[in-house]
Amino acid sequence: MEQFNLWSDLDISALEELKPNLGLRKWSELVEFDKFKVWKNLSEFFFDNDKVQKAYQPYIISAFGGEAIEKYQNAECVEEAIQNLNQKYKVKSFAKVYFEVPHLRSACADFFYIFHKGTDNLFLELLSLYCDSMLRNQAKQIPERYSTESEENFDDRYQKQRWQRFDQFAIKLNDIINDFGVDIFLSRAGFVFKQDEKIIKNIYEPTLKFLSSSKWLEVDLHFRDSFYQYRLNTPQGFSNSITNTVSALQAFLQILVYGTTGSGDFATLISEAQKNKLIADDFFSKTALKNIISALMEERQETGIAHPKKEYADEKNARFILNLSMVFIQHCIIN
Repeated sequence: MEQFNLWSDLDISALEELKPNLGLRKWSELVEFDKFKVWKNLSEFFFDNDKVQKAYQPYIISAFGGEAIEKYQNAECVEEAIQNLNQKYKVKSFAKVYFEVPHLRSACADFFYIFHKGTDNLFLELLSLYCDSMLRNQAKQIPERYSTESEENFDDRYQKQRWQRFDQFAIKLNDIINDFGVDIFLSRAGFVFKQDEKIIKNIYEPTLKFLSSSKWLEVDLHFRDSFYQYRLNTPQGFSNSITNTVSALQAFLQILVYGTTGSGDFATLISEAQKNKLIADDFFSKTALKNIISALMEERQETGIAHPKKEYADEKNARFILNLSMVFIQHCIIN
């Protein structure tokens, strides 16, 4: 069927008016009504707050989005996120309504308030806990293994099922907050700082998706810590981020070569991986990998936490190391 051209396809100035480039900004810089627009676009995962607060207790679930079973799953994720927020941060007890009256209605009130009026860190922590609850609940739903199915095929099918709901949420969330220029995106390793769209789509997303399987759990955990430290937006956090990123890369090579973490420096690991054809050993690859590792080691020595440092890292240093590590792992993957 021949494509019909929209007016915005024909007139670039119209697109600039209809969908302006807002640059990059923090969640807290959005006005409350813009945050509510984001909320409404995620309605299939959240709830109608007015209906929740007015509904009789047995009917609160009906105010949640999604199909029948999804309503219960969404409600469980919301309440667990609020429970865990208070449990994790007892001194602050951010979910104050739930703290006094631990009930789903109270959890919804706190969740809605934090989403719209919480600080950047509190908002991101709440959504992180929501996603963690979603993944834990999905992990419990283990499919039946077919008699003729190999362990590898079963694990692949299980992982796809486990991540399916999360991936749907991440795609939806990233699409809407990208329109508002919010400076983060949700990956399988957690929230990551936003940068050039091509870097995100072509390097970060496929690499982090690859690392989300159980085989690479320790690598994934190091990257989660790295992203968390980066989001703290402090010199100490950036330095910690670099240390965790280098540890993630070393763990990746150890698992690639030996099947487990524990031993091997970078030079030995790369040599073993190339000898066993686990990563490319052509001239370009040898030179490129050598330069990447050299840059990583120099930056860790200068600004990381694992060694006596000459100075704290800044955002540019931490982002540079994260980008290098992603390029390195992707190069190994495509081999």
